[in-house]
Amino acid sequence: MDNGPALQPAPPRLKAPWSYKWTAFIIVSLGTLMSTLDGSIINIAYPVLSETFGADASIVAWVGIAFFLTSTSLLLTMGWIGDFLGRERLYIAGLLLFAVALALAALAQDIAQLILVRALQGIGAAMVVSVGSAILAATFEAKERGLAFGLLGATVGLGLAGGPLLGGVVIDLLDWRAVFYTRLPLSLVAVPLSWLFLAQQPRMPGALHLDSQGAVILLAILSGFLLAVNQAGRLGITSPLVLAAIALAVTAFPLFIWWELRARRPIVDVRAFRNPVLSTGVATLLAHFQAWSAVAFVLPFAMINGLGYSTAKAGLVLAVFSVVRFLTSPVTGWLSDRISHGLLMASGLVVVSVALFLLSGLGVSTTVWQLAMILSLASLGSALFDPTNASSIMSTVPAERLGMAGAFIATGRQMGLSGGVALSGAILASREAYHLSSGLPQNEALVAGAGDALVVSAVITILGIAPVVLAKLRSMARR
Repeated sequence: MDNGPALQPAPPRLKAPWSYKWTAFIIVSLGTLMSTLDGSIINIAYPVLSETFGADASIVAWVGIAFFLTSTSLLLTMGWIGDFLGRERLYIAGLLLFAVALALAALAQDIAQLILVRALQGIGAAMVVSVGSAILAATFEAKERGLAFGLLGATVGLGLAGGPLLGGVVIDLLDWRAVFYTRLPLSLVAVPLSWLFLAQQPRMPGALHLDSQGAVILLAILSGFLLAVNQAGRLGITSPLVLAAIALAVTAFPLFIWWELRARRPIVDVRAFRNPVLSTGVATLLAHFQAWSAVAFVLPFAMINGLGYSTAKAGLVLAVFSVVRFLTSPVTGWLSDRISHGLLMASGLVVVSVALFLLSGLGVSTTVWQLAMILSLASLGSALFDPTNASSIMSTVPAERLGMAGAFIATGRQMGLSGGVALSGAILASREAYHLSSGLPQNEALVAGAGDALVVSAVITILGIAPVVLAKLRSMARR
């Protein structure tokens, strides 16, 4: 297939008063902060939404699920569209749509309206997140990408840590609608900055030929998978809905591979996965973020219902998991420009798995300082892994396909988070019931069940090192 002449990025629309690459970094960081805040701030609002609208938890959960389904299912499609139409255009349009959805969410009159608006907000988030990493990768030279992604990882940590704290404050002082409208000023700053300062990005040559069939099949795969992992814990693996979702994903996957290999302009360049760096990067990404979500999901139950912590105290302890990453990601990103990517990724996963094993052994006599120290260790491992992984994946594709690579990163992150929550939630529930039947008190049974869930997550994280080792062995064998 003729890809046309080499592409060169156009100059910025407006000359920035300092180096353009850092201007672009600030703009992408604003979008990243908006999306990560959204992912963490809504969790604190669920009980209030349930009481306000008179809906049970299973219905209110769709406020998050609707956002998650649309954003994850469309990430790869949006990354592909951005490669053709211009990533800066898609980024600005996504910020606008995200801001409009925030305003509409604050005006919702019932739970159905809120769920629909959250789905719309997920589309805007997919547009922003899918091309943000690609914009940075196209702006920074290869030798500086580790530092850039390390600093971006610090922004992710800030958003994840700040969401629960900010949400709790604005709900207490104002109401649940403030969770949405108090974030509008950030959007109103990000949109004009993006319009004025983002340079035109490299584009795929030729007219846009939307791979609509591939997009629909991909939506079916991801929707089926996400529905299954989100509902299996509540309805059971034998539920007709869960089985139908699994069947949809399993059936659609080989169909998607077959179609993309024959498509004129595929959404996913399946052949790119022959590159061991890309396939290793995505596989380890799944292992890392299932561990992250297992900690974020299991520990609040253990601390509040098992150890008797208040919600505020539990939130502050859990914030350590993100704050340490915020402080250390710039340094580890700088290191990734100078040390083997494989070594740093493997080291990060080892540190995370050790922290998970330590957390799994704690009991009802655990102190706050013990939890904080182990969470700091887990956060350090995450900081070692994440910027290195992003820089590694971005190095595998040409400039005109960076949107696709960025979408791979975002999709892998979301799939790992979703799978980690579903798996750890199911293990927590089943093992808590087992420990109760063995005669343990309720709080001890809950803490023990949480420990069992973290052991499984630690094993998966250790297995995630295997692709790195295999890639290294293949590289040595070719020498």
